[in-house]
Parts: sequence; C-alpha cells; structure tokens
Amino acid sequence: MRIINVIGLLACLGAVSSCKKPSLDSVRNTSDEKQVKPMSSFFSGTFTHPGIMNNQRDIDRIKSKYLTTEPWKSAFTAFSANAYSSANYPVKINDTVTCVIRDVGGVDIANFTKFRQDCNGAYQNALMYVITNNLAHATKAKTILNKWASQLQRIYGYDAKLAAALGGFKLACAAELIRYSPVSLTSTEITNIENMFKSVFYPVTQSYYPTANGNWDAAMIKAHMAYGVFCNDATIFNNAVNQFYNKNTSTNGSLDKYILSTTGQCQESGRDQSHSQLGLGHLAEASQVGANQGLDMFSSLNNRLLLGYEYTAKYNLGYTVPFQPYYKVDGNLSEGTVISTTDRGVWVPVYELVYNHYANRAGMPAASYQYTKQVADQLRPEGEAHFIDQVGWGTLLYTIEPSSTNLLSNNDFTNGTTNWTNEGYATLTPYVDAGEPVIKVESRTFDYGGPRQNVKNALVANGQGTYDVSAMLKKITATTTPLVGAVTIKLNYNGGAYYTRVKENYTNGWTQISGSVNLQWTGTLTNAEFYVETPGNTWGIEVDKCSLVKVK
Repeated sequence: MRIINVIGLLACLGAVSSCKKPSLDSVRNTSDEKQVKPMSSFFSGTFTHPGIMNNQRDIDRIKSKYLTTEPWKSAFTAFSANAYSSANYPVKINDTVTCVIRDVGGVDIANFTKFRQDCNGAYQNALMYVITNNLAHATKAKTILNKWASQLQRIYGYDAKLAAALGGFKLACAAELIRYSPVSLTSTEITNIENMFKSVFYPVTQSYYPTANGNWDAAMIKAHMAYGVFCNDATIFNNAVNQFYNKNTSTNGSLDKYILSTTGQCQESGRDQSHSQLGLGHLAEASQVGANQGLDMFSSLNNRLLLGYEYTAKYNLGYTVPFQPYYKVDGNLSEGTVISTTDRGVWVPVYELVYNHYANRAGMPAASYQYTKQVADQLRPEGEAHFIDQVGWGTLLYTIEPSSTNLLSNNDFTNGTTNWTNEGYATLTPYVDAGEPVIKVESRTFDYGGPRQNVKNALVANGQGTYDVSAMLKKITATTTPLVGAVTIKLNYNGGAYYTRVKENYTNGWTQISGSVNLQWTGTLTNAEFYVETPGNTWGIEVDKCSLVKVK
C-alpha cells in the first residue's frame, strides 16, 4: 500500500499540471481491500432535498430562532464569528491545484490544508446563506464548489481515503444546501459537481477499508450516503447503508462491529478517546442523513449508537466502565488490552445531534442518555470540529425543542396489540424483528387493512391544527417491486368521513412514512382513527414506531 501511494505522490508533486482523473482501478489497493458483495436495497424512492445533514425543517427552525432565542442565539454568534463562516473567507485553491495528498496522521504533502479549509469555508458559508439570506455567502460557497469541481483530478496519500471521505462529505453538504436554495446551481454546475463526486472522490473510497480502524469506513459510509443524495443515486446510497449494517463485507466500521452490544465499548476504546468519539460521530452523521431520507438508523439494533455514546461519555466524564480486548474483523487485536486514557476528557463536538435526537425527537427516557446529555450540556454551544472530521456546530444545527407527547398508546407495540385493532379485516400478530417488538399484518383482504387506533379523545383534547404523523413499515416477503405505504387519519363529523394521508414508497428494508397534516373539522368530531395502510396492494407488512404529535 505504501509503495503505491508513493508512486502517486511523486507523480502529483512532479507534474501537477498533468494529473488526470483516475479510473476506478488506478486508485484501488486490491492487496488489502475486499470487494463488496452485491447489496440489498434499503431505499429506492424519491430523495428528499435538501436532505444530507440539514433538511428544510432544520433551516426553518434555525431561521426562526437565531436572532432572539437561546441556545440558538449564542450558538449562531459563535458560528458567524468563525473565520470559515465569513463571506470574506479567502479561497485557498489556486489555479495550479489539481490534486490533494494527505499522508499518515493528516500530514499535508500537497494541497490538503487548502482543501480542508475550503471544505469548511464552503459548508459554513452555505449555512450562513440559508440562515441569513445574505447573497455574499452563497457567492462564496459557489465559488469554492465550482473551483474544486473544475480543477480537482486526483486524491493521493496514505490517508487518501480519509481525505476523500471527510472533505467530500462537507462539500456535498454545502452543494446540497446551495442547490436547493433560492440561488440554486446551474445545470452545468450541478453536472460538474456530480462528476467530481463520482469520478474523483468516490473511486478512492468505493471499496472501503474494512480492516482499518472503524472510523475509516464509518467516514466513507456517511460520505457515500451524501453523494447518493446529491447525485440522486440510490445505488451509491444503498451500498453505503448496507455497509452501515455490515451487509457488504465484514467491516470494523459498521454499527454492530464498532459498538459492542453488551456494554457499548467501541472498537477504538483501547486506542484513544478522540478516535472513539470520531467513529461514533461518523455513524451519528450517517444516521442523520438516513433520517432525512426516511430511514430510522438511530434506533437500529436496539439503539446501539446511543449505547456507544453513553459508554464513551461516561468514561470520559471520569467514571469506570467495563472493558474487554477487542478483535477486529481480520482477527487482529485492536490497540490496547485496557481502555485507553489517551485524550480522556478531550471532547469532540458530536454530542448535540445525538442528545437532541434521542431526548427531544425520539422522546426516550432520560436515564438512557444521561451521560450524553452531561457532555452536551458541557459543550453547549458546540463549536468547530477538528480539521474536517465532522460538521460541528451542533447546538445551532440540531437543537430542537422537546417533542410534544405522542398521542398514540403503545406506539411501539411493546405491549403487543394493546390499544390497537385491525382495519380492513387484517390479522395483527405481535412479532419480534431484530430484537424489537413489531406488529405483523397479514391476511389483508383490503389495501387499507392494517393496525388502527382510535384517537378521537386525543384530537378533541389537543384541538385542530398541524400534527406530525409517522410509522415504520416493512414488507414481510421481499420483492423487487416498490410499493406505496400510507399513514392515514380518518375524521368523522357532520355525517361524513374525511381522510388525510401521508404516503411514501417502501421496499424491503424498514421505511419511515412521515409528514405533517392539517386536521380540521366543523361541528362535533364524532370519531377519529389513526391507521397504517398500503394503497394499491395487500402485501403482508410489519409496522413499528407509530407517532401522532401535535405541532401547532
């Protein structure tokens, strides 16, 4: 591996102007990387935009809070004062730059410092624009994106995969925000940026690095998901989700391999605490991309991500935690036969996103995230990430107000079918899928057959207005045919029945159907029902995590 990279390094240093875009095989080290197996599909519907790390709801929330409301106000003050957030940020790429070389430990051999700084400048100026509407920030972000897209031809070095994954992820986040903003991107700009991701970045990381420390593959997973979203490429996106779930090839960077199910110990806990947090942060950011595309990766494997966060936060807060020697997927022992004290208590800004998801979006019990919360409280307002490792600034970007009470009883089917009945003569059977209770819906005579709950009293008590509705849906029998699922609210008043539906395509993996509905009625509301259905088909389904929340 070292010899291959030295050859590339000399070529780049000796004749920078002659760098050519490489073929896939010219940057793949086949000696120590495994080819991925055929993937299964997790997502094949229409991508939501903007939908990498920040969706439109995030942007609208920040815009409504940052001038007057804490903690957004203080967080924005810090963010806007950062050099990378300035519309006067001096773009670092010059006309001679055509390649980037990152050596071991982030050492800059050629143009890496310029690259990482410009990645930060592009993303933070894109954020500044969508928050403040100041066109100067949009112009700065576009200048950086277009300059790198038109010039970058190769990425080299021992740490080339990390450079490509981490930098590419931030550039994709920036490009996504600008593309789906009022200033947008031209068709030529979109094509050039897509070509940069697919022809320069993706070939460097496409085969991953399964035997490396897990933060490597975790970084590549989030990057590939981001490329998939920006390029509207479900194949790239699905492959990355498969890697997250360890379904391509055994990798240290998958959710189940990076975090032990028994304690939450991480694959790199014996190495040092900075890298453990780094890997967790990558998996969290991948989960956030998934959430913005309707995938519930945060709750996967019984909230394994949170278990890893709690273990790491607890130890770094000064507590004692259990530790066991950890063997990598290649059978070699991970660094350290005891938990590492290196960088203990040195925090990485990756906690606000996770705390807010589990506490305020998922509404989990406080005891389940107590140590993560302590760290988030210490770091608030969360600041800039090291190099280009994470997006940082979590207080500004991910603070959400605690969700209102879920108005559904037994929403996750922990108590079987309690409070649920069948709609459309379907058979409801309690079932355990990957260790989590769900409802299996079979013998569906009609396409509207599914689990139903009466919500009349809840709606009367909370009144008319906007409600967020959601449910997780999955086929019982895998097929190649994408189908349509729906969460439906049925209201009865004035002698009539009125239906409001939120629909989404679903395939073989778990898909979240979610959206906002405006529920209005006149006179007396005589009945109201929440139920899950599949318009146009009667396939057997599994249903989990249903939600009905009053927004306003």
